[in-house]
Amino acid sequence: RLEVQLEEARGKTQEMEKELEQLQEANQGAATMASKMKELESNNAQLIQEGEKLMESKQSFEATIRGLRKVIKEKEKEIKDMQEAKAAEDIKVKAYEERLEVAAK
Repeated sequence: RLEVQLEEARGKTQEMEKELEQLQEANQGAATMASKMKELESNNAQLIQEGEKLMESKQSFEATIRGLRKVIKEKEKEIKDMQEAKAAEDIKVKAYEERLEVAAK
């Protein structure tokens, strides 16, 4: 009877050792997954931070572009006004030249 109990105990011990090995393997797998998850979370945080920086840069660039477009419009208006003033002065000069020609005759 003791021999049977001893064999049963050995059998249970072997089963428990197998279960322990399986649990250790599962635990290692879980640790690996936890490590990968931590790495992914870190990568996500970095990507979010980079995205925020890019958004700030984009907004800054858009503000600069708006400012430059405003300056361009102002300069285009100045050019147009100067061209109109020059055309008016050219007309005056031509009129003076015609008067001089008439007076010289």
